[in-house]
Amino acid sequence: MEQLLLRWPRVTLAQADSGEAGIALARSMRPDVVLLDLRLPDMDGLEVLAALKSDDSTRGLRVIALSASAMTEDVRAVRDAGAADYWTKPLDFQQFLGDMQRLLTSGDARP
Repeated sequence: MEQLLLRWPRVTLAQADSGEAGIALARSMRPDVVLLDLRLPDMDGLEVLAALKSDDSTRGLRVIALSASAMTEDVRAVRDAGAADYWTKPLDFQQFLGDMQRLLTSGDARP
């Protein structure tokens, strides 16, 4: 993913190795897009999403959930919790690039 994002020189990738660290990073950086893996070592991705959506400083962030599960009920639960989109792994690189281009050129995002 890091290599793919190099296509956009103004995009900075910041990574967190846990849900708690990711929440803190999102609060401090307020990024245009959050890519949230739903399987984290310290907490469930839905818990992270709930924390981001319940905090005034991160409520408006566009969160894209990433998961190997394509179960309809999982996708629905994540979208209902406030995720802007749900991408299944393994990621299709061409689709990823297209989706990122769309995200980075819409709204307030800065490509």
